Amino acid sequence: MQSTSAFADEIDQVALDRAGAPQSTEETDKEIDRYIITDDDGVMRFDMQTAQQEGASETALRAGTYINEFTSTTSTRGIIDSFMNKWRYCGPNNSQPGPPYAGKPADSACRDHDICLAQNTDLNAKKACDQALINATQHELDENSGAYSLDERAYLHAMKRAISWARDNCRVDSPPAICKGKLR
Repeated sequence: MQSTSAFADEIDQVALDRAGAPQSTEETDKEIDRYIITDDDGVMRFDMQTAQQEGASETALRAGTYINEFTSTTSTRGIIDSFMNKWRYCGPNNSQPGPPYAGKPADSACRDHDICLAQNTDLNAKKACDQALINATQHELDENSGAYSLDERAYLHAMKRAISWARDNCRVDSPPAICKGKLR
């Protein structure tokens, strides 16, 4: 029986074969941004239908799926709490025992973000914590993308956007009513 990781790698290879050479992080960011919309309630969404019709890359489509998952559950939990857990530290209340996941430096950045948020009560300091995670995520996408599967890269692209949006519109610790724009 094939392991989940091996199966995911195989799917990534099929997607890569279909798409040709991988895009740069900047190209992927621009492609994803082309399909980011704000709905009538002021919530960030990924226009999946248009992206699919226009033949967006597999990374953009997967990132869009994550973005829509992150933002679809904001009414009850807040955008950050809607994150799916990845590795040992990325995701809400995801602080498993042990060091960050080996070979995934983004997990260390998530741990550092958790520590930073716990140590700061000032809103501007918390926003600085968010920006540090955004910067670390961008670094991973730019410098270490080979350490991540296609799906993990899509997750990082989506996480970067969701945290940016929440930082600028909600502040991750705020109840949804405090956010600019109504959250569903």
